[in-house]
Amino acid sequence: MFDPVLGMPEWLSLARKLVRGLEWLHSRAQIVHGDIKPQNILLRPRESSDSDCAKDHLFPYEPLYIDFTSSYDPSTTGLSPQGPSPSLSALSPPFAAPELLTVQSLKSTEVVQSKGSDVFSLAVTLLAAVTGDLLLHPGSSNMQRLAMSREGHRVLDHVRSGVHGSRLPIGGIVEKILSPAVVKDPETRIKPVDWLRMIEDVIAAEDPHE
Repeated sequence: MFDPVLGMPEWLSLARKLVRGLEWLHSRAQIVHGDIKPQNILLRPRESSDSDCAKDHLFPYEPLYIDFTSSYDPSTTGLSPQGPSPSLSALSPPFAAPELLTVQSLKSTEVVQSKGSDVFSLAVTLLAAVTGDLLLHPGSSNMQRLAMSREGHRVLDHVRSGVHGSRLPIGGIVEKILSPAVVKDPETRIKPVDWLRMIEDVIAAEDPHE
């Protein structure tokens, strides 16, 4: 009961795949996804000929990001014809970053999702893969869960106080990997390239043959 529901090796493999994909979106494709959550990730059964098979054999699926209706190129200076944030009204607590859920942000016509909010959303998605619970927060009502989502930087504490808290031990591997991605200031959240390096270091430490 102290490991992710997937099992720790499998969860680490999934985390590496998803963070690697996010790094590609941000660095190569130069886009912000804008709505990362479990429902927007498909799992394709991996074929034996797929690249990185030896490294990622523990998780037999290739996770694919889908639904790019909220995505945009942050290097563009103008606003899209649809407005500055086509889907800000469709944000999904608890996966949306807390800075997007404030009353001021929800009323603003200028607030948009960012690379930092993508990082937060992926971290909480990976947290859902730890607990097996899409609600994550122990609040009994939608309003309570929204209030907890607005304190997103405390998401690990909220989950630890819930029914699945034993899967998130203090100082454990999951906390080590996710805590830099859920800090309050989006500008100081870990960058995907550094996040990927951290995960690979943890995997190497867990498996000397990695």
